Amino acid sequence: MKACATCGTPVSSHQKCWECGNPTCEKHLTTHKRCTKFKLCPKKTCWTTHEPWCKKHMPHLGPLHIEKQLGSGDESVYLWYNEAEAYRARRRRHSVWACKIGRTKGIPDGRIVSQGAGTAFSDVPNIGLVLKTDDSQTLEAMIHAALRGAGRHISNFRGTEWFRTNPNEVKTLYQILHRAKRFLSH
Repeated sequence: MKACATCGTPVSSHQKCWECGNPTCEKHLTTHKRCTKFKLCPKKTCWTTHEPWCKKHMPHLGPLHIEKQLGSGDESVYLWYNEAEAYRARRRRHSVWACKIGRTKGIPDGRIVSQGAGTAFSDVPNIGLVLKTDDSQTLEAMIHAALRGAGRHISNFRGTEWFRTNPNEVKTLYQILHRAKRFLSH
């Protein structure tokens, strides 16, 4: 039976991987992206054991702060951005800037850091919005389609999920989509 390398918490069949939900996951029960010294158990409880070490040795790589979270469910659609880009946009009196909108079945910070956000940029990424849901694939596709339709997709940028927007704009879009879903469900 696998166990967390540091805290020794056993990985039993009733516990699930923090990323994919598989109780015997070999892919995600590896060294954590932010902390090469430790492995994380699927219960997410051993992060507290690792936190003092990480704060001392890697203070810039701790858990990411989530500015706003809405909805409920086991999956997430998230929006993150680099604060330097948001700052430049605000200084130019622009209300939108480059934001990455993605999805994950687990917690968003592990997914965001695995994309290179902790190493590819000089700043800690801001998670401006997390939308909890039971169907992240559909919600992400609807948000992407709405932003593409409005001409906000950024092509030839660090991937395919970048858009000129901001957390409040996507929050409003989510609320509109949520109301439309309720309307169509009657």
